[in-house]
Amino acid sequence: MRSLIWFRNDLRVTDNATLNAAVKASTEVIPVFILDPAQWSEDRWGHVKTGPFRTQFLLESLADLKADLEDMGGALLIRSGEPAEVLKALADEFGARTVFATAEHTSEELQREAQVAEVLDLRLEEQLTMYHPEDLPFALEQLPDVFTRFRGKMEKRSEVRDPLCEPEAVKVPDGLSSDAAPTMADLRVEAKAPDARGVLPFHGGAKAAWKRLDHYFWETKKLRVYKKTRNGLLGA
Repeated sequence: MRSLIWFRNDLRVTDNATLNAAVKASTEVIPVFILDPAQWSEDRWGHVKTGPFRTQFLLESLADLKADLEDMGGALLIRSGEPAEVLKALADEFGARTVFATAEHTSEELQREAQVAEVLDLRLEEQLTMYHPEDLPFALEQLPDVFTRFRGKMEKRSEVRDPLCEPEAVKVPDGLSSDAAPTMADLRVEAKAPDARGVLPFHGGAKAAWKRLDHYFWETKKLRVYKKTRNGLLGA
């Protein structure tokens, strides 16, 4: 069967349960990221949810994901609109009825999931939280009120899942090619120069994330002094 993969906050191919589940269950997949206009519109107080720095980070992450999927034989569609409408249109175009996505746990994202589930078969994978909800050594109703008690329970009784390998290949319908990545101008977002006082430039994409982790854990071994520096956020 053909399935859609709805990327949201999981823009990577390594250790991606949603991507693996979709590839395993489908003969062909259609990966898509949807630019939801609500993310760039003003709320009732005049604030925009996604500012220039976050937008730039997102576009860099999409470019990195697109390149990785193409290296695996796949592609990445980048569309704009209401997620349920966009996914339904793509499902009709490609003859797909199932959408694979990573489960979210916040109100607006849950609302979007409910809208998609009304028109398509939505299959959700858990992977956004550090611990899967079903792996907690207590019921959610018994979640400790403070972090110290939570940490104590988790350190004693929890286990870390092994990471998932990326699929060997991502098979998409014949002739499917990636959409051009949008620019800041396309989204009507004015680029802004970073603060000159910053010492930790952020760059989007899985490759940059792995590089940052490697630098922090192994090159500088900063984990050794984490308890001394964890509250020193100046310069970020």
